[in-house]
Amino acid sequence: MKYQRHGNAYIRMNKELKEEIFEHIEAIVNYGFSDPDYIYLDLEFLYYNEIEEEIIKEEWLTKLIEKRYNKRLELEKHWPEVTDFDRLAKAFDELHAQNIISLHFAGYTTQEGEESIYKVYNELKDKGIEALGYCYYHIQDVYRAVDPDMRMLYIRYNDFLEDDDLCQKVGNLINEALIKHGLTTHWSGSIYDLIEIRNIHWQKRHTEVDYRSAARVVEAISSTQRHQ
Repeated sequence: MKYQRHGNAYIRMNKELKEEIFEHIEAIVNYGFSDPDYIYLDLEFLYYNEIEEEIIKEEWLTKLIEKRYNKRLELEKHWPEVTDFDRLAKAFDELHAQNIISLHFAGYTTQEGEESIYKVYNELKDKGIEALGYCYYHIQDVYRAVDPDMRMLYIRYNDFLEDDDLCQKVGNLINEALIKHGLTTHWSGSIYDLIEIRNIHWQKRHTEVDYRSAARVVEAISSTQRHQ
């Protein structure tokens, strides 16, 4: 990548780098899980060298993030009172009450998602609670949900005992909860296939609720156990 130096000033960004940054900010804001500070930290990690070398100015990046974030907040005011994400969140919360660990936005990959799941599983186990099973989706899954040409979200699930019958039960409970809350699913019924939410309109509001929080899930399932 070539940059043009202007005297002793910092190396200025070219059009390609700017477009790349715009796309990253647009994607992260559209996902709906990050505030401006978190978005900046994410981009700082991605473009650390460019920031250190002043190819990217911190002040410019901060203002760009805030501008796009505030624009999103304005758009959210005109959304339906209940969005597809709200339906998904209610389904996941209901699954917590059924002792199924349900994580939103769990890492970038399946491996990271599984690691996040087992972190919650072990915390519950330390409290004397054995989870029935789990489900989650990761960031690459959200990318498909946000894409207007795809609008689908994979829900990944399993049990913790490698028991086919138990896994089938977990899959059935998850699919039923999603349908109950108004989402359209496609699932073969086989434990070897993912559950797919189709025609999802991804509208995740930026709120104070941290749906990614493992502690939130641990507390939700623990609370259910205490009241049984």
